[in-house]
Amino acid sequence: MKVFVFSSAVFGGHEIMAAKIVNVVNSISPNITKVLVNREIFVRLTNVLDDSIEVQPVDFKQTKLENLLGWSNPFVYYNFLRFSKFIDSKIDKLIFINGGITACHATTLSLFILAKLNKITTCVYYPMYHNDTELNLSYFKSISYNKATTRIIRLSDEFITIDEVWRERLLTTFGYKKVNVGVIHNYIEFKCFDSLENERRPIINNKPMVGFVGRFDKHQKGLDILLRVLYYLDNLLESPIDFLFLGDGPYKNEFESHVNSNPLRNINCRFLGWVDDATSFMKDFRLLIMTSRCEGVPTVMIESLGLGVDVVAFDIPGISKVLPSDCLVSDFDESKMADVINQRISHSLSCNYDKKYVDSLYDYSRFVKQVKLCLGE
Repeated sequence: MKVFVFSSAVFGGHEIMAAKIVNVVNSISPNITKVLVNREIFVRLTNVLDDSIEVQPVDFKQTKLENLLGWSNPFVYYNFLRFSKFIDSKIDKLIFINGGITACHATTLSLFILAKLNKITTCVYYPMYHNDTELNLSYFKSISYNKATTRIIRLSDEFITIDEVWRERLLTTFGYKKVNVGVIHNYIEFKCFDSLENERRPIINNKPMVGFVGRFDKHQKGLDILLRVLYYLDNLLESPIDFLFLGDGPYKNEFESHVNSNPLRNINCRFLGWVDDATSFMKDFRLLIMTSRCEGVPTVMIESLGLGVDVVAFDIPGISKVLPSDCLVSDFDESKMADVINQRISHSLSCNYDKKYVDSLYDYSRFVKQVKLCLGE
């Protein structure tokens, strides 16, 4: 039996992708796949899992200073007793989604103990590894993050990531002999290359529309940068545009309040929050704008390119392997980002992205093959 552990209370793109992996494993070996999931995301996860999969809600809790305390955290041993009823020798592999590095570290350590005692192979699905500098961590947070990462690397028998870029980084950072890393590239069901026939609808109400799609996370998504880019761009534009924001998150209210309090002359900002089918709005974009400081291989970028919508982003790993140099802005240069956006709004410029790689992410047979390779028949 294979047991997948979704311990985090956060439900996002990584959890959705992991659910697709679980569905494939279950289709290969029905009735021997089980999921332990944080009660906070139970409903949302079951909505994307096959009905035949056994899903057990669990009260996974996050405590303070988990990463720093490590094995000296008493909750590790308390959780060991709590979770012992879920883990036994009938399980042949325990797969941790997001791996307890940035969340639920004590939970993960307790389950690792149970796995070792029952001689269960452990595997961590961690889509991409970012270092402490990319995450802009403080000195003490950097220490705890690196300690937690090292613990998980040493404990886990296997790792799975979403691209060779992140596989190579794990191997070079932690040592080729210490980490067994497999790759399962993302699988994206949506595809629109063929149906578009190079037709776009970039003008709505006589104004070009550009957009941001994602979680309103100030640092990771670079929304503090995007806020400043808006005002640079506003001074460059010769005619008005619409800027549509799709998504929610901790920084949304502050971002929206700032824009409302400091009106833009040529940019009409609209905030729609979370929407179930973002692509139905994205198809009308002239451009997708990404100001992220760090990413994996963003699903929203792949969907945008599939819709025939160009993307402008910063030159960071995971994005730079897909987009051409003229769609990338280096050194997080805000004025240059505004200039590139303005140029692409004003002129019909092609985005010669890596179409072969993007096409592969829509290939279900490729996805199944990689799941089989990493997680067995």
